[in-house]
Amino acid sequence: MIFENGTIKFVPTRYYTTKGVVIKKVSSGESDFLVRVLTRDFGKIDLIAKGARRPSAKLNSHLDFANHDRVVFFKNGERIPTMIDAESLDIYPHWFLDMSQVDTVIRIMRTVDHMIPLGLGDESLYETIVTFLKGRPSQEDLVLYTKNFLDHL
Repeated sequence: MIFENGTIKFVPTRYYTTKGVVIKKVSSGESDFLVRVLTRDFGKIDLIAKGARRPSAKLNSHLDFANHDRVVFFKNGERIPTMIDAESLDIYPHWFLDMSQVDTVIRIMRTVDHMIPLGLGDESLYETIVTFLKGRPSQEDLVLYTKNFLDHL
């Protein structure tokens, strides 16, 4: 509800479910995370995960860097949509076994974060990132993925 000119105005709440890849997670406030997700349906979006930093929070384990998740969130006139549920679909542990692999995935996610504007939806870019994370690409594959990514800009 929003107060406007001394009267109460009700803003309808809308719930959304989509798949996405976590590209950034930052502490926010005492117990929240601000999570940036590249989604299939909404492009790159920021979501607030309230209470996710608490040790008992069920959301925290699903919001790790480069996880492929199903996320549920709502908008009700707030500036940042609120995440209410997340489920890991894939976690891609092979990227975190070798420091050079970790460096590669960090650089890719940072590039996506810096180059793609918030709210820009591109399902084929989302699919390219998910396909990339599922595999163990060779140097030649990295060049092809980079070329494909740059075609989306």
